[in-house]
Amino acid sequence: RGLPLFKVGSTTRSCTEGLWLYGSLGGADDDRSPLLAFLDCEGFGSTDSDRHRDSQLMTLCALLSSVLVLNTRGALSESLFNALALACRFAEHVEERGQEASRPALLWVLRDFMLELRDDSGRPLSPDEYLEQALRAAPLGGADEDRSQSAREVRESVMKFFGHRSCATLVQPAAEEADLQDLESVPYNSLRPEFRAGVEALRAQLIAACHASPKTIGGEPIGCRSFAALLRQLVEALNASKSLSVRGAWEAVQHGSCSRLADDLRAQGSEVLRSLASGQKLESGAALPISDEALRDLFRSQRHTLKLQWDEQAVGEEAVRKEYWQELKESLAREEVLVRQQNARLADQRLAETLKRWQEWLGDD
Repeated sequence: RGLPLFKVGSTTRSCTEGLWLYGSLGGADDDRSPLLAFLDCEGFGSTDSDRHRDSQLMTLCALLSSVLVLNTRGALSESLFNALALACRFAEHVEERGQEASRPALLWVLRDFMLELRDDSGRPLSPDEYLEQALRAAPLGGADEDRSQSAREVRESVMKFFGHRSCATLVQPAAEEADLQDLESVPYNSLRPEFRAGVEALRAQLIAACHASPKTIGGEPIGCRSFAALLRQLVEALNASKSLSVRGAWEAVQHGSCSRLADDLRAQGSEVLRSLASGQKLESGAALPISDEALRDLFRSQRHTLKLQWDEQAVGEEAVRKEYWQELKESLAREEVLVRQQNARLADQRLAETLKRWQEWLGDD
C-alpha cells in the first residue's frame, strides 16, 4: 500500500501500541525461502508506559522470537537491565517443563551512540565486549548491600535467559537537528553514511541469526501457520487478563487447528464419496458401477489429494497431526465401505438387467 512497515517517531511517546507483525522473505527471491516474521513491540520507557504491561508485551516477543532485538538509546544502564530482567522472569514463569519455547538470542542495538568503547586500561572494545563487560561488572559496593545484591541478580537473570548475546551500535542518523525531528520524511540515501553502513550490517546480522535458529516449541520447529495461531492465542489470553501459558496455548493451537482441518477435509472427501454413491458422475468422469480395481484407484487418488492438503496445512507436533489424520482416514474408510456396497449393488443390478436382455433375446429366437 506504500505505507511504512512500522511507525517511528522522535518524541518520548511510544509510536507502537501493542504488537505489530510484518512478514518478509528477507530479500530472497525464492518464494519457498523461510519467511521472517518481524514483531514490533511497544517498548518500555515511554512517558505513558505501564511497567507491568510493557513486561508482558516484551515477554510475548521473547517467547515467540528467534532473536530479540532490543533497541535503546545511548549507553547501557542499570534501569535498562532492570526492565529486561523483569521480562526474562515473566518468560521463565510462563514456560512449562516439557513444552518450552526455544530461547531467543539477544541483539542489543544502541542507537545514537556517541561514546568511544574502551576498557579500564584503554584497550578498544567491540560492542559485544562492551555488553558482556556491563553484564559481568560487579555492582558498586557500599552501604546498600541489598541494592548491590539485586543488581547482581538482575544481570544473572538476563545472562541465564539469553544464552547468546550480541550488541551493535548506531550513530545518529542525521547531523542536522531539523532532520532528527522529522526522520520519517528524510530519504534513506540522505542519512549519514556511517548510519546506513551500520544499519545494513545489522540487517545482515539479524537475518543470518534468524535463519540459523528457527523458532521451536518443545523441540519441534513451528511454521507460519503455527506461529500466527500461537501468537493469536497468547494475545487473546493477554487481552483477557488471563495468565499466559505456552503449554496451554500450544495445546489449544495444535488440537484446535488439526480438528478444524480434519472436519474440512472430511466434509470435502465425504461430498465426493456421497456424490459417487448417489449415482452422480464426478469431474474425472467416474460413475458407479465401476470395476473394483478402478474404485480402489479412485479411493487411493482421493486419499493422496487429501493427504497433500493435510501435510501442507496441519499445525502441531507430529504425534498430534498423526492422531487426527488417522481419525480422518478411519472416518473416510467407513464412507468408502458404503460406496463399495453401493457399487456392488449397482453392478449386480446392471448384470441382472443385462442377463434379462440376453434371456429375452434368446427367447425371441
